[in-house]
Amino acid sequence: MEKAINNLLAKPVYIYIFGLFFLVSKTVLFFGAFQLSVFVGFLFTYILVNFLLITILKKFELYKYGVSWVLLLWIIFFYGPTWPTSISLLLKTDKFYFKYFAIAWVIICLFYIWVSSLISYQIKQTVRLFFTVFLLILTGTTIITGIYSYQQEIKYNDYVKSRKIPRLKSKRDIIWILLDEYAAPVNLRSQFGFNDPLVDSLKAKHFFVTDSLTSRNTATIHSINSLFNLDDSIPASDYIQAADHLKKSLWVNALNKQGYTFINYDFLNISTKSKFQYVHLFPDNYKDQILHGTMVSFMDDFFNRGRKKIDVYNQTVIDSVLHKVQEKNPSPYFIWCHLLIPHPPFYRDAAGNFNSTIIDEPDKASANDVRKQYTNYVLYSNSVVLKILNTIPDWKNKNIIISGDHGARMLQENDMKRSTRTFAAIYYPGISNKDFDSLKFMQQIPFYLH
Repeated sequence: MEKAINNLLAKPVYIYIFGLFFLVSKTVLFFGAFQLSVFVGFLFTYILVNFLLITILKKFELYKYGVSWVLLLWIIFFYGPTWPTSISLLLKTDKFYFKYFAIAWVIICLFYIWVSSLISYQIKQTVRLFFTVFLLILTGTTIITGIYSYQQEIKYNDYVKSRKIPRLKSKRDIIWILLDEYAAPVNLRSQFGFNDPLVDSLKAKHFFVTDSLTSRNTATIHSINSLFNLDDSIPASDYIQAADHLKKSLWVNALNKQGYTFINYDFLNISTKSKFQYVHLFPDNYKDQILHGTMVSFMDDFFNRGRKKIDVYNQTVIDSVLHKVQEKNPSPYFIWCHLLIPHPPFYRDAAGNFNSTIIDEPDKASANDVRKQYTNYVLYSNSVVLKILNTIPDWKNKNIIISGDHGARMLQENDMKRSTRTFAAIYYPGISNKDFDSLKFMQQIPFYLH
């Protein structure tokens, strides 16, 4: 028995266990998306890659220097992109740049290889035993934690299903234009020194416009999930869980039963309507759940930045909505239009032309440049909203909501509450503004339509 254990420890078993731990840690984020075939496929590929790598090292007589450094490479590959952010929070710095993190890990790997060439076989065996036992314990505790999280998911599901919504007061068409990261008027004045002209434009059209409505969440996926599942207090625990709940959408299901047709112009899957266009900002299936936050998703984001995929999405949505609102429908409809404006990158100026220098990450640009590009993008958002409104043949006979999902998450000055204050304007024929005076959260708007 002892000989068998020694033979086992002589092999880098811990490297293979690490792959299992990684898959388990990703799976427990949301059990509901689990697919056995994908899990087995990833694990088999991981094992095969390591087996081939170790075989090559043995062939070229490099195995004697140890393979623990391979584990470090996998840690970088799987968790590297998320660590700079974690280190930034730990050091309380604005940004711990990825390039410094990568250089540090290369140095660590080279140092580790050099040290491993100096230590004895017995010490190496002890290190292998430590890594093996540690990863086994870590995998076990992760599974236990995951079971607890799964129980919480069940409770959350039961809570969402228990939410009831009354019938609509009227069966007018509903149009909701969501402008991502559009700050409340009060924040536009205080943070950006900007008086929003859209407020007066919409008030002239008899919209009820709030000055500082609050969103329950500062992340888009959680904010929209809370809205569509009529859950204005409890956020889903993870992006993938929120995406799954969006597919079920309590509100859309209720509207469908009342004869409505739901039309989805979003990069997210909502109810039974698939995403309008693939943008790949949030994981919404098991494969993405595994790869999100790894070097794969980091490189995908890195190489797609220059392709302006978000602006292409915005323009496609705008064109599609402008055509759709002019169509006649035999049944009442709910058009949901999610635009990633004025969310960074700030692709366009107030006139809708491309910026010569596009700010992608506001925390890396000067405050004055951020204010200028953001407020210009707000003005462009306003022109899009008014163009859509003016294109609707009978907009005065519809229920129309224009809102953000959260506020501007930039230039915070250590006041994160500002990022929850968002824009909202509601047009509901026959209801006075006083009826909306008690509205506090963007996620409560559906209840005012019923």
